Amino acid sequence: MLRPSVERTPVRLSWGDESSSAEAVPISDDRAMILATNTITPGSMLQLENQLTGKVARFSVVWCSEKDSLGRHSVWLEMADGQTSFWEKTSFWEK
Repeated sequence: MLRPSVERTPVRLSWGDESSSAEAVPISDDRAMILATNTITPGSMLQLENQLTGKVARFSVVWCSEKDSLGRHSVWLEMADGQTSFWEKTSFWEK
């Protein structure tokens, strides 16, 4: 299910001994892109906490860009283990 609008969700991400705040752009029920200041290696597993709902889920890093002019990386994620219901559903979600 694709989202027709760009909505950003504040998240707290953690991996290993590191953690950081970021903004996530949900692409579908199980995929998202985040803007992060840390370089995160593809294949890494992250735990994200949705700051709007308090829900927690594990994601696998699919791709991490070089830093942009603002010092942020675009990081593409895929939800692990068939988890669902992580993103807050709004009126913008297709049925």
